Amino acid sequence: MHSSTLHGNTNTCLKQIMSVLFLGMMEESASDLALTHYAANVLASWCPHEG
Repeated sequence: MHSSTLHGNTNTCLKQIMSVLFLGMMEESASDLALTHYAANVLASWCPHEG
């Protein structure tokens, strides 16, 4: 039934990352570098595939 589970999970992860990035952009105190590093960490923990 769910043949593309991996793709679906990746899609969900990407949506989560986009939400994190959007919320981060609303935070004026967050620097771009810190935000990018944080997003990379979140992506790595939510989508533990290629490293």
